[in-house]
This record gives sequence, C-alpha cells and structure tokens, in this order.
Amino acid sequence: MKEETKYTIILMLVAIIWGSGFIATQLGLDSNFSAPFIIFARFFVATCIFGIWFRKEIPKMNKKDIQAGLIVGIALFSGFILQTYGLEGTTPTVNAFITALNVVFVPFLVWMIFRKRPPIKIFLGAFASLVGVTILSMDISETGFTLQGLLSGFDVSTMGMGELLTLLCALGFAFHIVSNGHFVKKVNVNLLVFNSMFVTMVLAFITFIIFDGNFTQFIPTKGHLSLLYLGVFSTSVAFFLQTIAQKHISSSKVSLILVTESLFAGVFSILLGFENITSNMIVGGGLILVAVILVEVDFSKKSVKKEVV
Repeated sequence: MKEETKYTIILMLVAIIWGSGFIATQLGLDSNFSAPFIIFARFFVATCIFGIWFRKEIPKMNKKDIQAGLIVGIALFSGFILQTYGLEGTTPTVNAFITALNVVFVPFLVWMIFRKRPPIKIFLGAFASLVGVTILSMDISETGFTLQGLLSGFDVSTMGMGELLTLLCALGFAFHIVSNGHFVKKVNVNLLVFNSMFVTMVLAFITFIIFDGNFTQFIPTKGHLSLLYLGVFSTSVAFFLQTIAQKHISSSKVSLILVTESLFAGVFSILLGFENITSNMIVGGGLILVAVILVEVDFSKKSVKKEVV
C-alpha cells in the first residue's frame, strides 16, 4: 500500500468519526448543554488525554510550539463555537453540509497567506457551492425549484441564523486546516496537538463564564456520555490522526477527504431518526459535492506535481 493511500484511509476514518460527532453534539444540545460547555467539555477531555500521553515532551516546548498552538487553537475554537451555535438553529445534516464549504475556502486562504492565486475553477466551485448552500437552507415547499425561488435564496435575510453561523464556522475550519498544515512541518507534532487542544479548551471556558455560567451542567447525567464520546473520539483520536496525516498530504486534498464527513453525518442522522431524506438534501448536498470535485480534481491531461502547503 502506498504511503499516501494509507493516510487517505486514515483521513476517511476521521471523516466517519466526525460525521457521528454531529449526532453526539446534537444529543448534547438536546440534554440542554450550552454550546460553550459542550466545546469546553470535549476539549477538556482531549487536553487531559494528550497531557498524560505527551507528559514527557510538554516541559520541553519552546516559543514556536506555543505560538503555533495558539494560532491553530484560535482557528479551531472559532470553527467549533460557530458550528455548535449553528447546530442549535438547524439540523445535523444541513450543519454538516454547510461546514463542508471549508473545502472551497481553503484555496482562497492559501492565496491570501502564501500568495498563490487559485485557478478559475475555484471561482466556479465557490459559485456552485453557494447555490448548494442556498438550496439546502431554502424551504422548497414554499419556493419550489424555480429560478425565482433560487435567486430569492441568495438574499442573506432569508437564510436562518443557524445556516449563517455554520457558514462562518466553515471559514474557521478552513483556516484551521491551512494553519495546521503549515505548522505541522515546522514544530513538534505532538506539542502542536496538545497546545491547540489546550488553547481551544481555555477559550471555550472563558466563553462559558461570560455567556453562560450555568455550572449545574457539570453535574453528571446521561447526556455527559455524548460529551465523553466527543472528547475521546471526535477530538482526541480524530485530530491526532488528522495532524499526523497532514505531514504527508496537502491541505487542499485533506479538506477534500474530510468534507465527506457531511455525507456520514447525513447517513447517521437519517439512520438514527433525527430527520428524513428530502429533496433539499439531495440537490443542495449534491451541488456542494460537485463544487468540491470541481475545486480539487485536476482535469488536465498532464500530471502536475502539487506542492504540499
């Protein structure tokens, strides 16, 4: 088995875990846990796990390790806090599909940060994904699949707050993928994982204190099992595997593989009875995936070696 194929399979496993994570997060919200508390709890578990696992390396961290962890952690926190608040106003499948738009944002961020201009297919992919998001968030029963109804969907005021927050979360996750892919080759990988988990945990706790402060959520209940799952699998296992894989696969390809989490989230959501298959999901989600393929697949006949960023 080729090395890149091995890490592709690893990233697919990460996507499956994250797909199930949407359901676990929804269960947490259904247990009346706030968004900041859910994020704090899952990253507290992850920080403890990595703190024990990398206990011999943590005392050796330097300034570069701390700076890298701070940047990656801030990006990670912004993505999760917006995603979790967004999930309060929409369904797991819609939340997952819109989050998948980070695959379109990643090349734009690479352009801004590393001065690498994206090809025209990037703009085409961005337009196709926006159409997909619009259809996904529209009430088809009222507008129908008509041109007028579709155009009305581009009015931001017609989109729900859940969809808008999730769209912003996609940008946060895109920056996380780009920054993680950049620093993973410059600092200790284990310390990068630990520091980013720690920073996200601290920011989540600060947000919890300011905007929530309901400490009764710390009292053990059955709902905490979903948070334990998020902490162990969706956070500790998934992010460690992603970080390791990004040493060998480019950020753009990583985002393409991980975008399949939206498919797995939809499958889990339907199988567990959270929602039913709708025309919105099929058409809107299909367009988003077409945008992903358009952005990432090299349709040229010549094989061009891609630089890992």
